[in-house]
Amino acid sequence: MKGCMDYPMIVHCFKKPLLTGIAALLALAVLSCTGAPEEDHTRYTPDGRPLVELAVGTGDTGRALNDTLAAAGINFYEVAFFDGTYYYRTSWSRGRSGRLFVPAFNYAAAGNAILFAGQRADDDYTLLAVGLLTSVDGLPGADITLTTQTVTFTLVPLLTDVKADASSGFQITSPSGFETASVAAPFPLFPLNPTSPGGPPRNVPLFRIPEFNDTIEAAFALSLPGGLIFSNYQDGIYAAGPGRVENLIPLLGNPPLVEDFPNFHKLDITITSPASGGTLPNNLILFEIATPDVPYAFYSRMFFEIPVNAIENGASTDGIQPLTWHIRGGLINDVYDEGAAVNSLGGAIVLGIGAVAFHTLP
Repeated sequence: MKGCMDYPMIVHCFKKPLLTGIAALLALAVLSCTGAPEEDHTRYTPDGRPLVELAVGTGDTGRALNDTLAAAGINFYEVAFFDGTYYYRTSWSRGRSGRLFVPAFNYAAAGNAILFAGQRADDDYTLLAVGLLTSVDGLPGADITLTTQTVTFTLVPLLTDVKADASSGFQITSPSGFETASVAAPFPLFPLNPTSPGGPPRNVPLFRIPEFNDTIEAAFALSLPGGLIFSNYQDGIYAAGPGRVENLIPLLGNPPLVEDFPNFHKLDITITSPASGGTLPNNLILFEIATPDVPYAFYSRMFFEIPVNAIENGASTDGIQPLTWHIRGGLINDVYDEGAAVNSLGGAIVLGIGAVAFHTLP
């Protein structure tokens, strides 16, 4: 491809992201269109401004990774620019390069330039990391000019950690007194069967909610590594539609639930934020949970997905539509989330409604 250049990615590993542990610097080479002196091959915006051509190289990310989750996770990218009037987009798979044209403009802030990175499986995209434009020609800033040579995005992972303590990324926020069950609180973790006969028991956090309560609220928090502030990124993450929650009766799977838990039931769970057509407020996904009127305590599980676009949902000036990515609790979203300590790929959360009985594995 004319003018395309590959750049190696500088990779650092973090604790469990949404789902991988990857951060990287991604260089974009900016090339000028040239032609014979008597010809003008420059492209222009609909209102007559000249465009500069960007050739985007990702290099071979798998080569530099020593975190198996990161190596397996990110395989696709989309970059979006917005100059206050028009959108400019392109996407590409790992190991290839992307190309697009943008006008000269100061693209500071996520609402003007953002990079999405994640896992593509067929036509389904899970968002794992986001990036901001941080330097132009090696200098801090985001002001692209007609003489710009290179620009750099800094890519950081979305982090989650569902666990059995007060710092869990998922919390029952109302009513009070129904925090995550933990060994010391005095509720044990919800046990899972060992993955093989004679293997060690495995546990997932259990989140308690009361029976027959109309105002149960919960929150799922995303975070970024290194103390980065999520609000600096949220204007580039646009809710492309209503979020979806699956609330399923737990089934024997991988890993399976212990078989002596008799009572399971579905719940009515809705996502109240982010609203369709808006940005992700701060770092929270908010839920409302309604419990059914049944004469016993029971267990259930939930997992969710939020459809998002890079910088709203406007098509680029050449008609390219934005990809619909999904924010999920895990790469294998319906498998139980065992937390960052075991590099869990799961995204399903276990709920205990009412005075649930606790069991222990032998």
